[in-house]
Amino acid sequence: MRKYLFIATLFCSLSACLKKDQAIVLPPTNGNLSVASGVLGSTYDVQEFYNIATGKITTSDNRIYDLGFATKFNAIYLNGARIELLQHSTDTSFTSADTTNAHHWLADGDGLQSDSLAFGTDFTTREIMLLDRGKSYSTAAKRIVKFRLKSVSGTAFELEWQWYDSVQINTARIPRDTSYSLMYYSFDTKGLVYPAPKSKDWDICFTRYTTTFEEQPWNTPYRNYAVVGGVLNIWKGVRGQEMRKGMINYKAFTEADARYALQVGMSDRADIPGYDWKYYDFNANKYVIRPDQYYFIQCTNGLIYKMRILDFYDNKGTKGTISLEQQKL
Repeated sequence: MRKYLFIATLFCSLSACLKKDQAIVLPPTNGNLSVASGVLGSTYDVQEFYNIATGKITTSDNRIYDLGFATKFNAIYLNGARIELLQHSTDTSFTSADTTNAHHWLADGDGLQSDSLAFGTDFTTREIMLLDRGKSYSTAAKRIVKFRLKSVSGTAFELEWQWYDSVQINTARIPRDTSYSLMYYSFDTKGLVYPAPKSKDWDICFTRYTTTFEEQPWNTPYRNYAVVGGVLNIWKGVRGQEMRKGMINYKAFTEADARYALQVGMSDRADIPGYDWKYYDFNANKYVIRPDQYYFIQCTNGLIYKMRILDFYDNKGTKGTISLEQQKL
């Protein structure tokens, strides 16, 4: 995905608890174009889980968890909405593991593929991991957590963890409930939280997440940067593809059909549609939608939709209202 440095403003005032079945009104998916609109507000501490077929959304505070655990395979995800970063201590002792080593702080890769995650792919390790929970979202005393895997099985992940300046070691058990894409754990509550609906109920999550600009030095604030965009439910099996003018054999949104979608193929990257469907025009002092960019989304039932963003402002010019157009192919 192409990356553009901007501060995105997408979401409405934060909601501390899960709100179910708030509907974006959509006509029946009969192959005709459908227009959906959601008033998301001017902050981005809220995430919205969108069901493409029904138009229903589930809204929650995207800051209430720290780690996400895949239920159907071994993968651990940081909370990119908090701009969380992870460091491998190369130490197996809680007492001696600290943040003074030269290892870089890592974010998860944009695509959220297993081999691009900050935690890595070794689930036998006893290494202590250091988690920076985000300067803007944590108190100084609870910003850094030390944790390590105690065990991993087909039914649960087990962790040991402690606050950076504490000597008390806590334990956590995260069960694999496969009706969810991910299980979420909070160090603040010392337990599971449920910001997302069950896996069958969402295809795309619009949220803030962290992207890495590799060209920036590792110790600058511009290397790991917060953006706002769409993340596919790849754990459910949703796949997609970005289409933009300039690609070989590009067809416009109005000409794209199912045969064309199958020809270009689908990706299993989570960052489709990502965040670069808009960019900030500093001369106009507003966000501008890329008119020749759209997406194919293939749901787990095999149906393919094409989707494009139409606007980021309401009729009063207030940013944070996202309008999109979609069609079942």
